[in-house]
Amino acid sequence: MQDALGVQIGFASDIMTAQEYARSIVEEVTPVDESTLKSIQQLFKTPFIANYLAYCNNQTLLKIESLKNETGYVVNETPKTEGDLLFDKIMEKYKGKVVYVDFWATWCGPCRSGIERIKPLKEEMTDKDVVFVYITDQSSPLNTWQNMIPNIKGEHYRVSTDEWNYFSAKFNISGIPHIVLIGKNGNVVNPKVGYMENNSLKALLEKHLSE
Repeated sequence: MQDALGVQIGFASDIMTAQEYARSIVEEVTPVDESTLKSIQQLFKTPFIANYLAYCNNQTLLKIESLKNETGYVVNETPKTEGDLLFDKIMEKYKGKVVYVDFWATWCGPCRSGIERIKPLKEEMTDKDVVFVYITDQSSPLNTWQNMIPNIKGEHYRVSTDEWNYFSAKFNISGIPHIVLIGKNGNVVNPKVGYMENNSLKALLEKHLSE
């Protein structure tokens, strides 16, 4: 940073370093243990920043503890079947309902912000025949995923790399989040739902509910 950006070691560099650690601890809900925290704190020249990172870590630990009592999310085992039958096998469970399938990852900022954005919509449609299914792969660390999903109401799957590659090919997934919409008859009605405001998305879901 000194050579490339002219940033001197001190307050500015501490902020940049802290942002990276805080992102993982707070946004990805991945706190560190006490020993690791002390090692990280030693990297900082500014005591306030070192203490603030400890505060962030403690708040995340408290958040994880509070989420242990959350309901409304379900962790599912991925069905054991041939690749070309896998998606249909997962969808069998939700036949007769409109299914909003979100391919995402814990490390994906746009994925997390999209999930957060539709929370009010999900609450509005609690009594409707709409299911929100979240599928991620092995790039989402298991502990991070387990810590994060209690705050994401819906049906959750964490698939193998091969299974993810199959889904990527089936739906031409070039980036995430990637949303697929399934009709009540179990057929794909939209293989790639683009960004939509909640009101527009609600209208789309209700349209397929009425079909």
